[in-house]
Amino acid sequence: MDLKECKSENQKYHFDIGNETRELIIREGQAPILPNIREPERIKISGTLSAPFEWLRQRIGKIDVKTANIVVDREKMTIHLTVDETNYFKTEITGCLKLHPKFIQFGINSEKTWEPNALGQFFKMNRSFFPDKAKNADIVAQLKNFNARVSANIDKQKTDNGSFADNYSAIVESNLPGTFSVAIPVFKGLDKEIMDVEIYTSIDGRNVKLLLMSPGANELVEEYRDRCIDDVLEKIVDVTTDIVIIEQ
Repeated sequence: MDLKECKSENQKYHFDIGNETRELIIREGQAPILPNIREPERIKISGTLSAPFEWLRQRIGKIDVKTANIVVDREKMTIHLTVDETNYFKTEITGCLKLHPKFIQFGINSEKTWEPNALGQFFKMNRSFFPDKAKNADIVAQLKNFNARVSANIDKQKTDNGSFADNYSAIVESNLPGTFSVAIPVFKGLDKEIMDVEIYTSIDGRNVKLLLMSPGANELVEEYRDRCIDDVLEKIVDVTTDIVIIEQ
């Protein structure tokens, strides 16, 4: 396009471009402040187990609890609050009860396996979690000098009428103790708990894997988890009885 004509009229400038006339207005002074219009944002917050209750307690008069719900997952140890559930920009608050990092490191009641030497080194570096330091030293020495004997029994039988038996059993005898005690906090924010731990041995040829199991720790986790979750739910019901609570 060619600029054919340009003339000034006070603060107005007219530009003739082709067969059209365009106008440019230049204003002096402070420009007006336009409102900052933004799309709403989805709010997602994660915190301690009581986070959904704390959020509700502060905003109970500002939201429609009929459009909110709470989902409880005891296995994952979570309470999940959703507000304005049909809205894409809904608010979601998740409260979670977390195991203590040291309890996770030990791998008690998990699928975590240890090699004897590695477990011995770990126990040595974490002897502060053993109420009996002498017992800790004994276990470390036994793990460093691990030895085991496997007694296998194979039973194969077959009769003329088609009946048969095919059994394989093995007994593992090692120098490791049956049980020992540790003092570990199970959940974040809690004090240490003394619990008995058993060492389970799995041997496949030359490969030796050890697992740490504790029925007492399992009971403690389940009891404390349920007690904490129920306590938070009771507080939420005290604030409002109109919100839907769903157990997964």
